[in-house]
Amino acid sequence: QNEMSSNSLFRSLRPCRASHQAFSMQAKDDIPTLKQNLLNLCGKSQRGLTPFDPPTKQRFEELIEALVDQNPTPDAASSPLMTGRWEMRWTTEKEILFLVEKGFFGQKCLSVYQDIDSAAGTLANALVFENDSYLKVQSTFLPEPSGPRFAFRFSACAAQWRGLRV
Repeated sequence: QNEMSSNSLFRSLRPCRASHQAFSMQAKDDIPTLKQNLLNLCGKSQRGLTPFDPPTKQRFEELIEALVDQNPTPDAASSPLMTGRWEMRWTTEKEILFLVEKGFFGQKCLSVYQDIDSAAGTLANALVFENDSYLKVQSTFLPEPSGPRFAFRFSACAAQWRGLRV
């Protein structure tokens, strides 16, 4: 699993090519509503902990498809617009979901985010837990020559539990 965008939905969106062109064409001009509907589904799934039933999964994929079709940023993975802190709203990444659900050695998960610096080619995933606890994974990445994806390589990991850094 060397592609960050293969299974997570942060505030940015990964492409998902479903064959739902009728929906995409119908909702062509209402990007804010599409985004809000997608975020609502993400919230109902508790970041991905609760699986979608088939009709909801289809709706989820249709919303992504409609937004991808309207993306005004060519080569999104190379864009400086990727730089920033992105809150994770949905994922299928089992390790993240485990920590979101179970916590980190008894510490409840408070937030999950990703910091991206496109110019430096770095990204950091962070899970923040109560009582001064966290898990952070540092990576480097290279965008694909054309398109919305990038390959990444892990470079470091840090954990802190109740103020004790490992």
